[in-house]
Amino acid sequence: MFIKAQVFNRLGITSEDIIDWAIELLYLGYDSPNLRILAGLTNLNDYWEITNYVNKTLKDFKISKLEGKTAVIAYTFVIINEFLTGKISQEKMLGDIHQLCIAWDYLEEIFDFYLLWNAVDDLRYDNVQYYWPDATRENIDIVIQEETKKWLEKYKGRICQQELTVLSKISQDMNIT
Repeated sequence: MFIKAQVFNRLGITSEDIIDWAIELLYLGYDSPNLRILAGLTNLNDYWEITNYVNKTLKDFKISKLEGKTAVIAYTFVIINEFLTGKISQEKMLGDIHQLCIAWDYLEEIFDFYLLWNAVDDLRYDNVQYYWPDATRENIDIVIQEETKKWLEKYKGRICQQELTVLSKISQDMNIT
């Protein structure tokens, strides 16, 4: 849950997403004066003020910032979890990771999602795609579900234990299995 804030300045997470994140943390029972201020900010164009309160909130909860590939993998983990729990659509999940992959020079760790996004895009207009072996209009959704679960299994060890604990607590709070 803290990953969005940890990568806020590095991966282009929007101010709106950060404010929504702060509100969600409050809803889940997390609390600090800086978190309350962050959740109440209304000027989404004041990037400096938002960044200031993001950093203070992270300090309040003794959470460090993430850098480089670790940040990309952690944020991808969040995006996939949001998809698998129904919080965002498959299209949004693939689109967000596709853009992240391009921004990070086609990072190998998330490149499969780039390919899957392109496979889906081709299948919108044609019965054939050349990005993912054996993926068709009929089975592409199943392929994406399976690949997201495989990715989570492969990379969950690279997410810091603290984040896994927080994600686990959030999943329990939201009755997600």
